[in-house]
Amino acid sequence: MYFAERTVSPEFRAALCGPSPGLEPKRRYWRMTACLMFSTWRDEESRELLLPAELVAAIEDQHYGSNYCAADFLRRYRADVVDFTIRPHEFGACRRIISVAWPSDVPGPLDEERRREAGERVLMSSGVKWRREHSIKERKQAQAEAIETHAERRMRGRHRLLNYLKSCRAANQIRSPNVTFVRMAERICGREMIK
Repeated sequence: MYFAERTVSPEFRAALCGPSPGLEPKRRYWRMTACLMFSTWRDEESRELLLPAELVAAIEDQHYGSNYCAADFLRRYRADVVDFTIRPHEFGACRRIISVAWPSDVPGPLDEERRREAGERVLMSSGVKWRREHSIKERKQAQAEAIETHAERRMRGRHRLLNYLKSCRAANQIRSPNVTFVRMAERICGREMIK
């Protein structure tokens, strides 16, 4: 999953450093804060913020797989930066954020930032001045990730089908000559196997 960097005014970023000193050294904490403040992933009925494990992995710059545990990162974030309430959920279900306990001096600047239309912008995660090249780089990165994911899924499907066909052949379920099996495998793989 791709996580788009959020741009904010330099004044807003500086205002967050005071009440949340745990933010400063860790880029992933800035990204999580941006997600809690500005994310549009909300439940349609309750308007609660949705926080799938894939998104947390992207925020943390980790590979999302069967061994990834979002709860570890969320526990550290809640202890170091700001606490938030998660609705009880079943294993494998998407987390829902009920409320965030922002320090008392954060809501005012946050409301101003949400209404701000123009001006100097910096990347929230790093404080680096935003340039058009950042957007181009992010878009290319997202496209490369999508192509890679698509290719991986496509290859997994091909391998499953080839393994199934091999097992059918081994069990003599395919009664046609071996050449037919090879031709089916060629169509699946997209290359010629015999000449």
